[in-house]
Amino acid sequence: MIEQKIPLFYSGNILKHEMMESLRDYALDFSTLHYTGYADGIIRGCEVIATDNMIIIQRGMILSGGIPVYITEPAKVKYEPTNRINCLVARVGDITEDRLYKRRQIDFVLVNAEEKEERDIEICRFRLQNGAKLRYVYRDLEDMNTEFDTVCQLSANWASFGEGTISYGILNQFAKDAEKYGVKNSEDRQFLNQIYALQGESLPINCIRSYLTGRLGRTCMQYKHEEIHGALVEVLKQTKGGRFSTMNRTMRERRIIVD
Repeated sequence: MIEQKIPLFYSGNILKHEMMESLRDYALDFSTLHYTGYADGIIRGCEVIATDNMIIIQRGMILSGGIPVYITEPAKVKYEPTNRINCLVARVGDITEDRLYKRRQIDFVLVNAEEKEERDIEICRFRLQNGAKLRYVYRDLEDMNTEFDTVCQLSANWASFGEGTISYGILNQFAKDAEKYGVKNSEDRQFLNQIYALQGESLPINCIRSYLTGRLGRTCMQYKHEEIHGALVEVLKQTKGGRFSTMNRTMRERRIIVD
């Protein structure tokens, strides 16, 4: 038999350790159960702002080892131009315990791309040249894959069920650009509605691959993050030019009109 106990804090009740433990365990178990089966990565938030010499990571939530970790206040990391690819990563330490708390330390550090550790969760990367200013605001979706002097989210680790996925920021920018160009394809509208329903989290990567496979008329089911970004850019170019996928054009060409 499984019993669920919810403590009641009524006047006259004696506050017991067991009641406080029930509240603690419920909150922790709910968060962990909700993200069971997810790959580690950013769950939501952790947006990046760049000043002249500091990167500011905004509040958010990261999944590490299957356990949600909350970033409750902005964190700052100093940077400088190196003309090399630098990765901003979150390093989540092991759980330690003392008499009062269980503790877990989170450090945000800049490392060379080849120095990333297996447990590192990438937030973004950039290649900053001497005398240049680091950009974090984009003109459009294609601009998000600029090689130099721009915060790049393409390789960021985002949590999703079964397999890591691409940044919510990429999907959000895609939706903005698609609306600007005018959405006439019902398949595109359905995909945008999925993005709007995310509320800051990202879509499972196979949902994105499946959309691109149908939309572009070719298999995209093995696409990695950078290839997915390129395919989304291609969809936008078709939308802007009033064109649809190869598959849809072929279907239209086969129609027979009877007068």
